[in-house]
Amino acid sequence: MSAPRRSPEAGAGPRRRKHLRPSRAERAPYTDALAQGVAEGRLTDALYEGRLGSVVSAATFAELDALVADLPFEPPAQTDAEAGRTRPRWLRTAALSVVGLLTAGLAYAAAVAVQGVDPFPGAGSSNGATGEEVVPIAGPWEPPPIAEELEAVAPMDEKTVSDALERAHEAGLMDIEQIVLDPDATSVFGLDEDDELRQLYLRAEDVGILSDARDNSGVYIDEAALDLDVDVAIEEARGASDAEPDQDVRTVIVYRGDGSKARAHEEGNLVQMSFSGGPDVTLRATDLTVVE
Repeated sequence: MSAPRRSPEAGAGPRRRKHLRPSRAERAPYTDALAQGVAEGRLTDALYEGRLGSVVSAATFAELDALVADLPFEPPAQTDAEAGRTRPRWLRTAALSVVGLLTAGLAYAAAVAVQGVDPFPGAGSSNGATGEEVVPIAGPWEPPPIAEELEAVAPMDEKTVSDALERAHEAGLMDIEQIVLDPDATSVFGLDEDDELRQLYLRAEDVGILSDARDNSGVYIDEAALDLDVDVAIEEARGASDAEPDQDVRTVIVYRGDGSKARAHEEGNLVQMSFSGGPDVTLRATDLTVVE
């Protein structure tokens, strides 16, 4: 599969930014975007309340970006305080205090940082909106045209991965970087025919949403070698760890190892399970053995 056409230096700023902890003031634009989303009918009340709690508890900008990935939202320009956090240590004149979590909230888009894998590598704005004020939509919101052609995908199902790949290709994605499953939805990240990173967000009860994404890793799933039953993989991970029999799975992430240290020197497709409250378990997709 072809690698993306961007240089290693491209996107260095956003990569550093996504791992920073946002301040209370830096969370405000995300709260405003959610409020506008529910007012325009883009979000249900339940989704709005869940995401609002997650805005408060988000530990990184990557988590915040994921919460507005299907809304017309452009992350605000880097603030002076944020720029200071991305400078090398020798340029810093004082240590910055870290804002504690304000409340637990509902984990709509919990980010899991293990083995160098970001569950939401490209959470971005859905309609290429600029930093200008978004004009409210008159009447009920209409989904993007591509979404109307896609069938829904059941989350955390034995066929979720294969169905999600099929929908992603129908939506125009060529090389798939990552598939992220949670109890409510499935997200597929991949390159389109123009080598632009895109995210396809799929839920069981409504149409899919295709949006822009960022921070491409350049490592893509080997689809020919991927035949994954999510239910079986979860039980294998549960049995190979100290996860309780009734412990919920928070996220399942399908990606590919490239032999790098960041991915435990593993090659081939990998599956990461994150149980609510821990642990996190990574399996080789071919035989569901544990990556130590």
